[in-house]
Amino acid sequence: MRARAHPDAHADADDDGSGDGAGSVSFDPFADLLLGLIAILVPVISLLLSSGASAPAVQERAPSMRDGGTALRVTATAAGIRIEADALAQAHAVPPARILDDAELARRLRRSRDEGQPLALDIAADGLEAAFLFEAVAARNGPPVINQRRLEAGASGGAP
Repeated sequence: MRARAHPDAHADADDDGSGDGAGSVSFDPFADLLLGLIAILVPVISLLLSSGASAPAVQERAPSMRDGGTALRVTATAAGIRIEADALAQAHAVPPARILDDAELARRLRRSRDEGQPLALDIAADGLEAAFLFEAVAARNGPPVINQRRLEAGASGGAP
């Protein structure tokens, strides 16, 4: 906050300062409010604009199959993430603590993206935390669309 001298202030050495407000300092509350508002809005707008460009689209429907291919099936449970086996790789389970750092998970997602393979994410009733962590990895490495399906309590697409 910057203080400004009052415009009517006099710099006379013989003034005793008891009259017209000589030497008083005033603050402009509207300028402070405006600067505070700008200081809050600029980072918020920047964050919103940058996060919207990289987030994958999430669809709650069955994945579309191209050229007879199959979707990369991923299941999120309380135990973590499980990628189902396919023609090129075995099933792979990742506990929640390693989801963000797992190299095999990132590699499989990149391969899915590069091959145009759809991604199907099944979320068990207790798998919201794992799904949340997985979506961060999928935004960086996976295909642009995540087909999401919520599983009822008691039904799971496979435990990791």
